[in-house]
Amino acid sequence: MQRFKKHLFVLIDFKGHPQLSNDANNKKRYNNFISLYNLQSPSFLKKKFIVINNTPLSEDQGLTDIKNNIVSKGVNWIDVDSFSSINDVLDKIIVKNKSTQIYIAGTNTSGCCYASKKLGAYYWAKQGFNVEINLKYCYDNFSTGETDSDKQLSSVCVLYKNIYNHQLNDKIKITNEIRILENE
Repeated sequence: MQRFKKHLFVLIDFKGHPQLSNDANNKKRYNNFISLYNLQSPSFLKKKFIVINNTPLSEDQGLTDIKNNIVSKGVNWIDVDSFSSINDVLDKIIVKNKSTQIYIAGTNTSGCCYASKKLGAYYWAKQGFNVEINLKYCYDNFSTGETDSDKQLSSVCVLYKNIYNHQLNDKIKITNEIRILENE
């Protein structure tokens, strides 16, 4: 098993579209993210865990609170704008593609989290990074479906098809678990 030197958690439009989603879905994603970093050891958080966020904190008190908490534990948190690309991020931090695991979280699983935003999984994978899209931290507003579950299922199907069609199966994996990352 490969051991990664850095774990880069990319929050893409994490707040999402409040007028299209419900508070329960946002709260679930936020709580899952809190659970993730609470599972990690303090030394791991300080040395290996980096958060990149493109959601304006002025628009999201919940994410601001999460940032304040996680930064107080020594985590490197970098805010970028909604139009930032991977190169914009790489100008701010030093990471190597073979020794860094990228985790994608946010809104619109098969859109923004995959390729609609320049920080999406597609772009990281194309630059040689190993990428994980973790469904515990994702939500989809724009996929087809009558219920939230239908929309998320539809988005995962589209996501899988896109990964397969772009031949990125070896670089992008889809997961749905909260776990300790330290041993990876």
